[in-house]
Amino acid sequence: MMLATTEAAAGNAALVSFCIYTAVVFGLAWLASRKREGKSFMNEYFLGSRNLGMWAFAFTYAATSASGGSFMGFPAKIYTYGWVMALWIGGYIVVPLVAMGLISKRLNQVARKSGSITVPEMMRKRLGSPNVGQMATVLLVFFQFFFLLAQFKAGAKIMTTLLGDVGVFIAAKDAIESVLQPLPWIGGSGVDGAYYLCLGVFAVSVVAYTAWGGFRAVVWTDMMQGAVMLVGVVILLGLALTQVGGLANATREVAKMVPPEEGTVRIQLASPASDELKLPKGFWLRLDSTNGVTYARMKEKITVQKGRVTAAILLKSTEIFDRRNTDTKESKKELTELEFVGGHRKLESEKWSVVFRELDTDGNGLLTEKEFINRKGWREEKKREFDEINVIHLPRPTKSEVKAIEKQMAEQEVLGLNVKYAKSK
Repeated sequence: MMLATTEAAAGNAALVSFCIYTAVVFGLAWLASRKREGKSFMNEYFLGSRNLGMWAFAFTYAATSASGGSFMGFPAKIYTYGWVMALWIGGYIVVPLVAMGLISKRLNQVARKSGSITVPEMMRKRLGSPNVGQMATVLLVFFQFFFLLAQFKAGAKIMTTLLGDVGVFIAAKDAIESVLQPLPWIGGSGVDGAYYLCLGVFAVSVVAYTAWGGFRAVVWTDMMQGAVMLVGVVILLGLALTQVGGLANATREVAKMVPPEEGTVRIQLASPASDELKLPKGFWLRLDSTNGVTYARMKEKITVQKGRVTAAILLKSTEIFDRRNTDTKESKKELTELEFVGGHRKLESEKWSVVFRELDTDGNGLLTEKEFINRKGWREEKKREFDEINVIHLPRPTKSEVKAIEKQMAEQEVLGLNVKYAKSK
């Protein structure tokens, strides 16, 4: 039994494209840093000497406004709830227009007269109050934190999708997961190493080229990225309309759509796996029911061990007991119920609480390694399987959705999958 994946050449092409794109960005940052020679550091680094030109500012403002929400959040909302969400997004566009038309010009004039570099500095000088400047700084940092958090998360998600089939990326992801799994809070068996890897690379890259080249580097890279986004959107729009048969048909398809729902599935193979089978996060499942064929997409990865027929989540002592005691710095030999449940956040805590009490044979509230190792007899006696997989379910897929999903499933087909779906309450 084999899981078909995208060809290695396609994965390598994605990696090469990403590396070239990153090299160009850092090349622009290097050129921008050269511009500082012989100029005022503060004026050049933070303001680009105020001589970048109208079109450069227009591009950087447009590229900055096109955040992660523009390419991931808003399209998802429209896809889920229909064209009515586009009216809400259109209303949001009024905000930057008002900011540019009524506020920006006046702020620029005041900043030039007062010699201010930042908005908080300008407010402090204009109003003659250090407290106002400090409050403006606190508010700016507070709100920018959440804005940048969303951008970094969106960038990491896009990179994960782009590089998901690259061999080097998969190896690095597995290495990071092995390091993060024993850690509290972010660890556990369900840790997503791909996300943390891409988040780190994206964040370090953005901070590095911005700190190196200053505001001029930001403007130049925004111009390049704005051009790439513009060309990409035009091409993508044409391809999307071609796939759905035009804008009119797209509107009819959207009207038929039913919002996806949260649920869980139980996966069982028709025969025991001849080798270890790994199904990645994002894997599509076809569900046959009395209402016809529907589809679900896995929100987490699973592994079917060799010789098994179900995707049971195995309890591994190395993952559970190899946790460090914060006081003694030694591996823990006994786990409380809270610590045991925390190691299995993939499923409902109530279920793992039941498991803990059944494994805790002496009833002292502590699970020892010996009790854990002897779980085999308990599992055989109870016949308990933990194969619930969280999914996003499409209860009434349209023809366009079916066509797109079936095309993806043709590249990841696993024969003999029996799937049972349960809608979340």
